[in-house]
Amino acid sequence: MKAEEMLRQNDILQEKNNQLAAKLAEENAVTVSLQKELKEKQAEINRIKSTQKDLTQEIKHNKIRMPTSNTKVEVVTYLAEVETDIIAAKELATGNKQQIFEQANRFITESKAELERGNYDAARSQASQAMKLTQDIRIKTALNRKVAPNTSVDFTAPLHLQTAKQSNIRKKPTMEGEISVILPPKTPVTASGYQKNWIKVTCKNGQEGWVHYSLLTVPETTLPFPKPVQ
Repeated sequence: MKAEEMLRQNDILQEKNNQLAAKLAEENAVTVSLQKELKEKQAEINRIKSTQKDLTQEIKHNKIRMPTSNTKVEVVTYLAEVETDIIAAKELATGNKQQIFEQANRFITESKAELERGNYDAARSQASQAMKLTQDIRIKTALNRKVAPNTSVDFTAPLHLQTAKQSNIRKKPTMEGEISVILPPKTPVTASGYQKNWIKVTCKNGQEGWVHYSLLTVPETTLPFPKPVQ
């Protein structure tokens, strides 16, 4: 009887061992998935930063040259370049920008009127105002094409994480979001989704909030495996 009981206990422990092994494999798969998603998010953030940098450099290189002196020829040339840039901005613009372009066209009309009156300083000033409006549109349009919309994405399964350092849990996924709680390092949290570079987490007490992804880490999971009775 004793041998039979020991065999039965051994079978029970072996079954538990198999279940824990399966659970660990599942946790490892989820961990790999999270690491992949976080790396992809970091790559996206780096790409956006690179796009912004490249765009700034492009604007610097392609910026329409201001006249060095306000002669009629130089102002006329500058005005023609601004009008060309307005046309290009219209082709790139998304959404309703009609009011802005109407304002830019008014500046162009005033510039031409001042040019006819021989007021070259005023003509250049009006054209510059139109130029500023179109450059603002081109910058915003370019960035909007690169940056993903502010939508939340849920993870396929809840992820068990922990804080890498002291972390602010905010009510909204932004640095301006109100801080609801401050967690010390290595505090366990459950992640359920993300928005841009913010992760939606739930604390042990059930409190929900958002934390920047750089403040989170994947804990080293070690599940105790019971050894079978020999």
